Amino acid sequence: MSDRPLNAEQIEERLEEHVDAVLSSRRTAAGPAQRLAELDRSRQDFVLKWVGIIAKTHAEMAYQFASHASVALRRVDSEVVEAWIIQAMDAFDNKGLTAGIAVLQDPQAFATQRKQRVNGLSLEVIQGVLELKFRSSRSADSD
Repeated sequence: MSDRPLNAEQIEERLEEHVDAVLSSRRTAAGPAQRLAELDRSRQDFVLKWVGIIAKTHAEMAYQFASHASVALRRVDSEVVEAWIIQAMDAFDNKGLTAGIAVLQDPQAFATQRKQRVNGLSLEVIQGVLELKFRSSRSADSD
């Protein structure tokens, strides 16, 4: 396997193999392919591998991943991207296509949530604890 990055045309051909079912004359793999062509070869291979895996479950999910993967890989490492994929596929499995796509369309939100969890408790947990503390201290002050 070469270390030379694939060009947009090569990537488009590979994407089409997996997402052809969701393409049309207006919606092509050209846009995602162009964005992926800007990545180094190892990241391109990573995305193409996952597109193939995701497409076995649903072509639209694979297309959405391909469309947003380059943004995600510029911000976080491949381990975080894999966690993002898993969350998206879990959302798809549990809540349907719209929920899965929503996760894939916002890689920044996933990265932010993950960072909050890695740095400690999730914001939701902290917020609940702070609200309880605030309410109890206000009650004590009014007594």
